[in-house]
Amino acid sequence: MKTIRTSLYGDFSIDEMELEILHTPIMQRLYNIKQLGFTDRIYPDAVHSRFNHILGTLERADRILNGIYASLSKSKDINDFKYGVKDKIPCDKLIQHLQDRWGGIRLMALLHDLTHIPFGHTLEDELGLFSCKHDDPKRQIIFFNILTGQLIYNQIIRHMPVKPTNGLVNLMNKVALTDAEEELLINRFIEVKDRIEQSYKETPSIHFINLLKRLGFAIVALLHLKRIEEDHAGTEISYSSLLINKVLKELDSRNETNNDFSLGIDSFCADIIGNTICADLLDYSRRDSVLSGLKYDYDDRIFKYFTLVSIYNEQQKIYQIRVALQLFTNKLRHDVVSEIITILRNRYLISERIIFHPTKCSAGAMLGEASHLSGLLGCNVLQFYVLDDSTFLSFLQNHINELTNEINKIKTESTNEENSEKVNAIENILTNSKDYFAKEENDFYFNSEIYQNDTINKFKQELYDVITTFKGQRSKEFGTNIISALYYIMLEEITMPDFVTQESLLPIPFFEKLIDLIEERILTAKRILWQLTSRQYYKRVFRIAGIDPAITPNLCKHYADLFSKPNMRFRIEREIEKQCKIPYGSVIIHCPIKKTMMKEANVIVIGSDRKFPIKFKDIRNSEDHELSVLSPYSDEVYSIEKMYEKIWNLYVFVNEGTLYKLPLIERNCAKILGECVDQKSLQNNRELSKELEKNYSKVAYPLYESFKYIESLPSKVNPRIDYELTEYLLTQVHNAQKGNLSIPDLVAGYMNLSPQETKVIKKNKIDKL
Repeated sequence: MKTIRTSLYGDFSIDEMELEILHTPIMQRLYNIKQLGFTDRIYPDAVHSRFNHILGTLERADRILNGIYASLSKSKDINDFKYGVKDKIPCDKLIQHLQDRWGGIRLMALLHDLTHIPFGHTLEDELGLFSCKHDDPKRQIIFFNILTGQLIYNQIIRHMPVKPTNGLVNLMNKVALTDAEEELLINRFIEVKDRIEQSYKETPSIHFINLLKRLGFAIVALLHLKRIEEDHAGTEISYSSLLINKVLKELDSRNETNNDFSLGIDSFCADIIGNTICADLLDYSRRDSVLSGLKYDYDDRIFKYFTLVSIYNEQQKIYQIRVALQLFTNKLRHDVVSEIITILRNRYLISERIIFHPTKCSAGAMLGEASHLSGLLGCNVLQFYVLDDSTFLSFLQNHINELTNEINKIKTESTNEENSEKVNAIENILTNSKDYFAKEENDFYFNSEIYQNDTINKFKQELYDVITTFKGQRSKEFGTNIISALYYIMLEEITMPDFVTQESLLPIPFFEKLIDLIEERILTAKRILWQLTSRQYYKRVFRIAGIDPAITPNLCKHYADLFSKPNMRFRIEREIEKQCKIPYGSVIIHCPIKKTMMKEANVIVIGSDRKFPIKFKDIRNSEDHELSVLSPYSDEVYSIEKMYEKIWNLYVFVNEGTLYKLPLIERNCAKILGECVDQKSLQNNRELSKELEKNYSKVAYPLYESFKYIESLPSKVNPRIDYELTEYLLTQVHNAQKGNLSIPDLVAGYMNLSPQETKVIKKNKIDKL
């Protein structure tokens, strides 16, 4: 056992197996992945890592387990717990089962954030750049296999009497192993199994096998984390690709491939770690708020009231043993009820003031835009999985540099007449790809499944073959990453509406225009990344706020669904830039997915009779339940849930250098975003609009005053406010002597009105001149 001291919880112990798992590279990388992404740009002390969080989750899980154990020990005389279809287990046997699962649940706490990638919540949940999320079983299996491989490799190199073979060492640099490579690793592990077992203090020869079984259970239980709730009832999980099962099968032929996990009797394990009010929430709700300086907290007394209940799952048609909070001991525990409310409210405040802070959103949107512009969406994302925050940023910078070099070479080489056939070949590949996407995806909205299929891989290979035949020297880094990114960028650019002319399907000259666009795009990505690292964040200029009365939940969801497609967001950004005549990459849209984030209100509670569990949020609609007296508290939970619906915001951010056109940008954002949902126009959030005018009235003074004056004119002499008028006004103000020209004179000059007509308008504001 080893004692760890933390600032939040003091000392707590971890055992030998937990240490072995923590001492693998895939776990150690969590030291360098920040829990809150760019939040430290607003709250400088919020630099805690996911490694800090998993240790905290382990401590909180142990506290929950102790609370459950104490509760069941006091209630040994209660009736049997139902699970599955018809099975029952007496309380004393359930206590033993809890003790048997204790170590596995602790490992679940350590592993529950293993699958997070750098800036994961930003790139996945807020921007939708990567479709495979951290809790997707496909990604979980990849990470669990990496961990298993590294765990047994560490044992091999520690106990093998001779140095490992080069082939074995090289395997550890791979994200995914082939069946043959896994077999090689397992065989080397078996060779030193006896020495491994002898090195542990416990004498039984099966000691290390038992430790691996505990890990196997934790892995499978985490794969079921999303299945516990009704909406994932149909999800099926395959264990055949789990490396831990292959290892255990070689070591112990009696091992079951599903590691003895039962959805009926073991659902409480997932509850403890990542469902409702759980160890995960109880750690980050304290850690994130304290280290951000916001000091939202709860009372640890709540751990005394955790227990287990049997509840029937209508969707899956089975009984499940679930975690619940006991609201009645010798009396009704109002303190537990208020603590549930406190935890839910704290989580809301963390979301409002930390997760969706506008500056953090701007920084995240800039990272997403640089990633998108540089074609990362077209690359194999496996390479990003094992990076940490700093190495991801370095990778992105190097990737952009490599793209820049490649574009420069192609631009130079394609002008040579001897390469004209190769240029034509590239055009044909892209045209065929464009036609393929037109059949597969409306408006060429690429997604990871279609983009990585065999047909697209064939197109990418053809492009690679052509580009490598150019005379220019390719760098060593030029390969699958660069060609995948380049192919994605090319396709996205040629499917933009502005790229296609009316005269022909593709513009002439096609290739020259495409390369110029890509060069501008890559340089823009490099500039945005520079601004991000030097803290020159884009400024918000438009907001669709869920809190505004005119913005309905359906409208919010419509936008969230629409902009969950990165390519759609990309098109609207470029359209706003086009209408405002501002540089490429000046506009970035941040539009997170729409969800209530209120699963914690699903926490199961019981009163004096544990036969009648109920979800806390359902108390308000259950007049016959003994806890119906708590309806006012349930009403408050409902109010918090409504607050979550209003926390959603769509932001449009712009590069600060374009703010002299702010009124025009606001107008085009309103018009274009309105058209996205079949509305003529939208209004900018009033609060933000007033703030912008106050902060940038000097920068955009001529446009602010001109637009106000134009809107006051009679409708029949009110000129159209567009780019041409804006440029005229800005040019005239810039060229004029200060004080020589008034706003009415400028507008009259643009409209070719005589001085007398201008006076009539100013004086009478009549409908007819």
